[in-house]
Amino acid sequence: PCYAVASVSMVTSGGWVSPRCPDGRLRVEKPILSYVVLAASYETLGVSLFASRLPFAVAGALLVGVTWQAGLLLLRDRRAALLGAALVASNPHVLSLSGRSTPDILLCLFLLLGFMGFAALLRGDEGSPPRALAWLGTGAGVAAKGGIGLVLLAYAVACAAASRDRAVRLRRLVDPVFLPLGLALAAGGFGTYALVHGPGALAGSVYDQ
Repeated sequence: PCYAVASVSMVTSGGWVSPRCPDGRLRVEKPILSYVVLAASYETLGVSLFASRLPFAVAGALLVGVTWQAGLLLLRDRRAALLGAALVASNPHVLSLSGRSTPDILLCLFLLLGFMGFAALLRGDEGSPPRALAWLGTGAGVAAKGGIGLVLLAYAVACAAASRDRAVRLRRLVDPVFLPLGLALAAGGFGTYALVHGPGALAGSVYDQ
């Protein structure tokens, strides 16, 4: 309800970087991305229970599909990919989060995309797609839920550092285009509050994190 109410306030007031509680207080404890996703649904479909749930149900469905793709990409095994997708689709937490207006299912989806990218890079895959997945997925995870999204980055760096050719693998993670884009996306999760409402708006954000 907190996310739904705050997102409704964004639509009705036109302040798309100003989620507010029913008493008018700014609600900036969480990053902006999840509010924007929900507010965009209200703006498109109207304020309703259906509009509240649809983006997160779609994210849950995508999570299952991306799990299938991760199995194919990383394991090259259709049976393993199918088993992984089935486990995710039947997980009670995934089913619950897919029907709630909270950022948790978005976090799962974005970090799985990021994990696919980092895993492919550490395996030696080349090209822009894995770098885009790695950095934009991680950045979107931070923009949706906050600092917990950085756990994936720490995990990827630790895996690279623990390998025998760690210098090579660490260099594989760095990309001159997608790394700054991912950092900008992550910083925008909270930074937009500071730009619009001043640095003082970040006090609640830091405390919550």
